Amino acid sequence: MGGRVLISVLFFLCFNTVCGQTKTTMVSFSGYVNGNYVNVTAEMNYRFVFRAGEPEVQASWKWFKVNYVNYKGVRYSYLNNRKFIKFPYSLTSNFITQVELTAVPPTYSGFENVVKNMHGTTTQNFFFSLNQRVWNAYSITERKKAKLSWLETPFINRATILSLSGNAINSIFNDIEKTLQEEKEEKEEKKEKQKKTNKKGKNAKKDKDDFWSGKSTKKNKTTKDDFWSGKNTKKEKIKDDFWKGKGSQKEEAIFESQTKPPERNQFIGDIESYDTKRLTVKCLDHGKVDGDRVSVSLNGKVIRTITLKGYYTTFTINLKSGQNRIDFKALNEGSVGANTAKFYIVDDKGKTISNKEWNIKKGYLATLLIVTY
Repeated sequence: MGGRVLISVLFFLCFNTVCGQTKTTMVSFSGYVNGNYVNVTAEMNYRFVFRAGEPEVQASWKWFKVNYVNYKGVRYSYLNNRKFIKFPYSLTSNFITQVELTAVPPTYSGFENVVKNMHGTTTQNFFFSLNQRVWNAYSITERKKAKLSWLETPFINRATILSLSGNAINSIFNDIEKTLQEEKEEKEEKKEKQKKTNKKGKNAKKDKDDFWSGKSTKKNKTTKDDFWSGKNTKKEKIKDDFWKGKGSQKEEAIFESQTKPPERNQFIGDIESYDTKRLTVKCLDHGKVDGDRVSVSLNGKVIRTITLKGYYTTFTINLKSGQNRIDFKALNEGSVGANTAKFYIVDDKGKTISNKEWNIKKGYLATLLIVTY
C-alpha cells in the first residue's frame, strides 16, 4: 500500500512540473557588511518553473566574486594584493545573500517581488502567486497558454542583492587584519634593527679625531690636504663641478631620480561608473616623436596596437557590465629614451575618466580599472 502511495506522489510531481530553459543574468552589490563597504559582481543561473499549479523561479549563483572592500578607511582590491589578501575573492560556500526577484506571474497585471535567502551556490526556489479568482475562471486552453507564457519569459525583470553575510565574508576581513598585523610586526622589527644600527654609529664616533689633544686617525692622515705638494684630497676630487653645468653629487642624484623612467607599473585610475557602455581613448607621444609603440588590452586580451604620433589617435573600447581592466603596455622605448605616452579617456556621456601622461620603460603597464553597472 505504501509503495503505491509513493509511486502516485512521484507520478503527480513529474506530470505537474514543467520547466523553462536555464538563463543567466549579471547581478552586482555595493553596500556595507559589518560596517565595511563591499563591492560584488556575480552571475545568476535561473529558470521559470510551473509546479503543481504554481509559478516559481529556481535560481543559483553560477559564480560570485568580491571585487574590493573598504576596511578601516583603506580600499583593498587586486591592485594592492599582499601576503594574505587575494582579490578578487571567489565565494562558493559559507555566505548568505538576501535576494529579491521581480517578475510578472500569470493572472497579474503588474510586478510581484519575492525575497529569499540564498545559501552559497545552492539552488533556491522563489514562489510567485496567482490570482486564484482569475485563474479559476480560465479555460483549460487559457491555463496552458498562461503556463507556456510563464515558462518562455525571456528574462527576469530584476534581480537585486539586498544584503550579504556569512563566514566567507568575515574571512576576507580576517585576511586583511592578519596582513596588517604582520606588516606592523615587520615594521617594528625593522625599526628595532635601525635603533641598533644607530647605536653602533654613536659608539663609532668615540674613535673620531681628537684634534685638540694632538691625536688623529690614520684615515685623516692619508686624506688631509697637502697643498704645498700640489696634491688634492679625495674629497676635492669629487667636489661640485660647477663650470661643467653639474651640481653636487647629492643634487645630481636627485635630478637623476626625478628624470629617470620609473622601473615599475603605473596605476592611472579606479573608477565606478553607472550605465557606461563604451570609452573613447585619445593618445599621442607627449615627448619627442620617436616611434614609441603601445598595446591596449581589455581584460587580458589585446584589442589594439598603436605607434604614437605627435597628434591624437582616437579609438573606442566597448565595456562589459561589471569589472573591466584596461592595460596600456609600452612595447618599446623609441629612439630617444623612455616611452612617453599621453592618454585622454572619456565615457559615452563626455565625462573625463582619465587624462594622464606616462614616462616608462619597455614592458611596463599603465592600468585603468573601471566597474560599470
